[in-house]
Amino acid sequence: MKDFFKEILVYQFQMNEKIIKIFENNPDKISEKAHLLFSHSTNSHHIWNARILGKTPQFAVWELTSIEIIKEKNKNNLETSFEILDSLDLETKISYQNSDGENFVKSLKDIIFHICNHSTYHRAQIATELKINNITPPSTDFIHYKV
Repeated sequence: MKDFFKEILVYQFQMNEKIIKIFENNPDKISEKAHLLFSHSTNSHHIWNARILGKTPQFAVWELTSIEIIKEKNKNNLETSFEILDSLDLETKISYQNSDGENFVKSLKDIIFHICNHSTYHRAQIATELKINNITPPSTDFIHYKV
């Protein structure tokens, strides 16, 4: 199961890289909403990694960051998630506090699944924003990634 999650995390990383290239190649056509969604998606992954490791996150959940920082976060998120998967059991219970201050306990596998699902959700929103701004979004479907 860990290998499956690693594959999904690599897929997520590579699809984010496709979006990063579009942002870099079309800076004048990227909407603020698309930029904010992309920042949020990578910030959220970073925050989840920090929660798992018991660290203080460096970014706020809706903090707008530059494309350069998004690119760096994307790489760091993958590396940190791999380190987490290599060092913890998927059934490990993670205690954390959400951004509203509520306390929760979830398994690592549920958190990793959430990270990936959350990213996919926001990439779809970004694709819609790209279309609105006359940019053809890349195919980011997992089934096409597996070709």
